[in-house]
Amino acid sequence: MNSARGLWLAAAALAVSLSIAGIPARFGVLQTVCTGGSCGQFGAPLTPQMARTLHQLGLSLPEYAGYTMAFELISSLVSIVLGALLFWRARTPGTLFAAFMLVTFGALSTNLPDALATVHHLMQTPVALLDALALGALVVFLYVFPNGRFVPGWTRYLAVVAVVFFALAFLYPRGQLQPMNNPVSLLVEVVLLLAGVAAQVYRYRGVSGPVERQQTKWVVFGVTVAFTVNAGLLFVGVLVPISNPLAAMAQDTLFSLFGLLTPVTIAIAVLHHRLYDIDTLANRTLVYGSLTVSLAAFYVGSVVVLQALFRAVSGQRSDLAIAIATLIIATLFNPWRRRLQVFIDQRFYRRKYDATRILLSFTTQLRDEVDLQRLETDILAVVSETMQPERAALWLPGETRL
Repeated sequence: MNSARGLWLAAAALAVSLSIAGIPARFGVLQTVCTGGSCGQFGAPLTPQMARTLHQLGLSLPEYAGYTMAFELISSLVSIVLGALLFWRARTPGTLFAAFMLVTFGALSTNLPDALATVHHLMQTPVALLDALALGALVVFLYVFPNGRFVPGWTRYLAVVAVVFFALAFLYPRGQLQPMNNPVSLLVEVVLLLAGVAAQVYRYRGVSGPVERQQTKWVVFGVTVAFTVNAGLLFVGVLVPISNPLAAMAQDTLFSLFGLLTPVTIAIAVLHHRLYDIDTLANRTLVYGSLTVSLAAFYVGSVVVLQALFRAVSGQRSDLAIAIATLIIATLFNPWRRRLQVFIDQRFYRRKYDATRILLSFTTQLRDEVDLQRLETDILAVVSETMQPERAALWLPGETRL
């Protein structure tokens, strides 16, 4: 454990020092005007047109750079602080390795070290080493989470392959083997990650106990929500290129905030904090996420249709279409939310849905029941059907029978 703690301290020092050293370089990059193909979104410098629009709005490029960097620093800081917290609380190798993964991945998730390597070529090797450590730790983490053991056993060999592969890919001269520059390396990285996902599924279905399953649910929840939202932002950004700098800043903000879900849920899972709230949280996320997406799509579609109708009738657009669409959305909100809640409970929480339905039916029946002995039988039947205990008994004060 002492040598592992020393490795964590060295990795943390490398991640923190490269991130801090990359601040001036990153700040300078964001103040330039970009002319490439990926300008103006996801932390890239603004296009000339967006820079002019930003100036017209009363904002400057240094302010844009400061705002964008603030969220990048927050994202990195949260991961590093959570890694430090796990390091301080570490009593097992698994917890210590999770701390190592968080502190290295916290630096990788920002553009600070990469900006430093771009400006100062002597720093390319330390930055490449940090990238190799972060991605290797992420893959191995999937093989050992949540108890620190390799399950199934063959994943320990894949862990060795992953460490060697990322070391070669990132430390090879001029970065020719890095996944972003080499399609074969990218394929190998995807295969290693998918093997980790398969190992987690195998562990969850056949090996994990109740607490370990809840830990897995937390991590899967965080990764799924972050991936879904950020993939949606990327998809929208590709389909509808952003021309307004404020929209680009909002997009970067959402990308950074939802990206924080992964390190936060990993820390919660490892620390065992309020694990059993995850089912309720996941349920609410499914309901309100589906509600937001469906109502937003309906709102946009209804505005388009109503505007087309107004143009056909009067020959011009009308703000009345927006008012009507807003009124429809307000009317549909609660009924549609209840329908989505029932649908999700039926599809994903069937046992909970059945238990709720049985209890509601029993409550209705209870109002008309006057036979005490039959009531006792009904209560025991409801308890057995909803909670499914091995055995159940009913005790009434003042009586000797069970």
